[in-house]
Amino acid sequence: MQTPIDFVITWVDSSDEAWQASFAEYFTGEVTNRIRNRYRQADTLGYWFRLVEKNAPWVNHIYLVTNGQTPGSLPLLQQLPIWQKVTIVHHEDFMPHDILSTFSSVAIEMYLHRIKGLAEHFVYFNDDMFITGPVEPEYYFREGLPVVHNQEQPIPLPRLDETIGYGASLREYCNVAVINKHFDRREVYKQSLEQDGIDRWHGPHLNEAERRYYDRMAECPRFGTFAEHHTGRRLLKSTYEEIWQKEPELLRKASARFRQDMGNNIPLFSMWQIASNRFWPDTLGCDKMRIDVKPKEMGRVIMALRHPAVKSLCLNDSPAVSDEEYNEMMAVIREELERLLGLEIRDYRLGSVPTHEK
Repeated sequence: MQTPIDFVITWVDSSDEAWQASFAEYFTGEVTNRIRNRYRQADTLGYWFRLVEKNAPWVNHIYLVTNGQTPGSLPLLQQLPIWQKVTIVHHEDFMPHDILSTFSSVAIEMYLHRIKGLAEHFVYFNDDMFITGPVEPEYYFREGLPVVHNQEQPIPLPRLDETIGYGASLREYCNVAVINKHFDRREVYKQSLEQDGIDRWHGPHLNEAERRYYDRMAECPRFGTFAEHHTGRRLLKSTYEEIWQKEPELLRKASARFRQDMGNNIPLFSMWQIASNRFWPDTLGCDKMRIDVKPKEMGRVIMALRHPAVKSLCLNDSPAVSDEEYNEMMAVIREELERLLGLEIRDYRLGSVPTHEK
């Protein structure tokens, strides 16, 4: 019997006047391009659902997480067969009310396990992560375990980036610090084989350089960080429950109304699964790609959308790109998505004006 696998996708439309008023009520600092572009509307939600319908029709259920908005093109989306599996979930349905309203995806991601009816096995998507090729359930989970390539690497030296700040670097340090508080690499290596006979740390799924790295680090008790592909994230609800039981204060601190530079974020849950040997080892292939939407990267974007080997693609918004440039590039990307879906008309775009449930 197939293990039920749910999808969770978060979405917000910052062009909505009600959302803008709420944001202005709580945010007292300078609204920089870095902050403004974090909420920029890509107008691709309809394509996301259509691609799921085409490439992963086996999904058990889909939870669309919003702050109370519903897509302006909801009547069109409801005509899709896949919509029978969709539930729109508002932040207030699963998040503590004392931290609402929230404008931080980090805070939202801390509480996904509290979504009513969510399966133990689920895949989490941002709305810029697309399933661009046919995938089977085993692409995400095998024998009840998340399918992951455990590519460890040294923690990079911290840096201050003019467009993204230094938050990503500091959050990575925070996540690794939690992992090394609870896990000893030497014991993890030993327990992997004892647990189920799977050689997660020296097996053939690793390339030669990765195996040499793990050999060199075999006697080191502490882990480095793990490479992030930033595509659909395979997660276990029980992992959430375990970390919340062991580190509730840290996770509550990460649930600020606005994203903070210091603190934990969702990669912690993936790293915990790796460090506890709760993953099925995967090879590092070209099926997963993350590309920043920038003028100089548009050739790679189009290549990835057209290449049959690419199954998971994140089209990451770059805060360095102006609205005018972004809109021009997204128009090209939407045409490529239509080509990928075989659409002759643009029926699945998101309406520019969302509606609100009373």
